[in-house]
Amino acid sequence: MSAAEKRFPSPVVLETINKLSPGGWIRVGWHDASSFSRVRVITPEIYVTRKKTSGYFYGCKKDPDGDMYYLILYNEETDGVPSEGTSIPLGCIEEVLTELQNATPAPPRKIPRKTRKHAAPLKIVEVVEKIVYPI
Repeated sequence: MSAAEKRFPSPVVLETINKLSPGGWIRVGWHDASSFSRVRVITPEIYVTRKKTSGYFYGCKKDPDGDMYYLILYNEETDGVPSEGTSIPLGCIEEVLTELQNATPAPPRKIPRKTRKHAAPLKIVEVVEKIVYPI
């Protein structure tokens, strides 16, 4: 690998991570490990696994037993406490997009078709049946 090749995380990614605030929505592009078996030719389609994970930024935490840092995001809270999420080693991260960078332009508004003058009202009925088995 030459010095000119891309390194992870890039200075841009580190700068973006340093500016993040807990609770901000982000999308992370990263490389995951992959497993394979019974493969005769190992091609990039086999060994490269790019992922995109979205969630709320929790923070960056250091591995207590080493020097590895992890970006932690959560996507579900239970009683106000993050309960489900993802941790990604910083060295695997290719890009971090913030909420503003994720924003896509609103789709063009559709022009409604002509509607019937007297549309039939919609009525939803829920029926609960109890079945009793003799003992």
